[in-house]
Amino acid sequence: MKLRVVLRGVVVCAVAWAVVFAVQSIARSYRTTAESVQTAVDRAAFEDWSGRGDEPSGPVAGRREREIRRIAKLVNQLDFKERERARRERVAEDFFWRLSPRERVLFVDLTVSESMSRWMEAFDSLSKEQQRAFVEKSLEDFESGMAEEDFGRMQRLGKEMLDKMVREGFRTYLEETSAETKIELAPLMDAINEMMQGLRRQGWEH
Repeated sequence: MKLRVVLRGVVVCAVAWAVVFAVQSIARSYRTTAESVQTAVDRAAFEDWSGRGDEPSGPVAGRREREIRRIAKLVNQLDFKERERARRERVAEDFFWRLSPRERVLFVDLTVSESMSRWMEAFDSLSKEQQRAFVEKSLEDFESGMAEEDFGRMQRLGKEMLDKMVREGFRTYLEETSAETKIELAPLMDAINEMMQGLRRQGWEH
């Protein structure tokens, strides 16, 4: 009798762990990753509209906008780790530069505010040690020129759009982060501000 009770307990535990494992596997399968975004971009197979003198219209415009909104939604779902990975690996960068000027504005409007909010929220949830490690690594990137290279590529957006993105970043930083997080991020925000000022001093007006 006692053996039967023990065996039943073992079976119940095994089933419980199997359910937990299945739920975790399903959650992982639905987790948005950098690969998820890149796969969506590849499947959309956007025609390059960047160098044309007009904008998409009719059914073509409708299909492209639906795909842009779908990809933007995936981008907004990236967690802190995957967002940083996507940035480092330049996920979907080719897709963005295939968009028409109007489509680029749409994509930025769909992603910048949400992405900044999610990024700040995720950063806020990190431990102090993780926050400091991230800021230190980012400052090292600035010193090595990697961040400047990223901003150099972003200059293709044009002054107005890049200014808009930076303003949104600073707005989120000021309005949506805790006092402790502001302190941890302050050196990085100062470095970004100095870089933007440097670009302006160089007479960048494109």
